Order: sequence, then structure tokens, then C-alpha cells
Amino acid sequence: MLKKEFTVGASSFVHSQTQKEIPITLRMIVYDVAAQDWVDKIHPHTGTVPPRPMTIGEFKQLWGGKLQGPLSHPLGKGQRFQFDITPWSHLPDNTYLNIEWPFEAIHAGHLQQTGK
Repeated sequence: MLKKEFTVGASSFVHSQTQKEIPITLRMIVYDVAAQDWVDKIHPHTGTVPPRPMTIGEFKQLWGGKLQGPLSHPLGKGQRFQFDITPWSHLPDNTYLNIEWPFEAIHAGHLQQTGK
């Protein structure tokens, strides 16, 4: 399994208690999951089957046969970035690419990692 982590941008959110805007760094963690391994996948905290990730072949189809294309972080307020699946291109097209979308909130004096 190849697992890679990327910084994909910056954004902010409003803290619910203080109503202050907090700057955040947007992250992306990507790893491959063999098609047969997803069949019995159960979320460790909820006990439910998580939504199926896209396959390498689906990314290629979405991007017109290319290995690069636009994506956006769920907290990125519409910001798009180029994502390259070349590190996984040697794998079969039915291999899933699972994507996690953590972020790092920058607070006065320290960095707090959240959203994993």
C-alpha cells in the first residue's frame, strides 16, 4: 500500500464559541485499497460501510484519460488544486484510492491538528 500526504491549500473557518475566524492548512492523505479489500470494509467507529472511494480508472475517466486533474478539499471553499495519480498508475484500474481530508488549525502559539 502506497500512502502519501499532501498540503493542498489554505482556508479558514469560524470557531463556533468565539466566532473568530481561524486560519487552517488543508491536507490530503491518499492511499490505495485493493478492490477485494473494500468488500468487507467497516468504519471502525460507526460500524457502518463507508462510502466507496473512486478507483484509479474512475479518476482517469473523469480526467479524460489523464493522470492529473482538479480536486477540491471539502473545507476549501471551492478552491481547486491539481492532483496527480501517477504514483499509483502501476496498479490495476479497479484499485480504490481512499482520500482523507484532514486540516491543521493554526492557533495562537501552537498548531492543532484536527479533522482526521
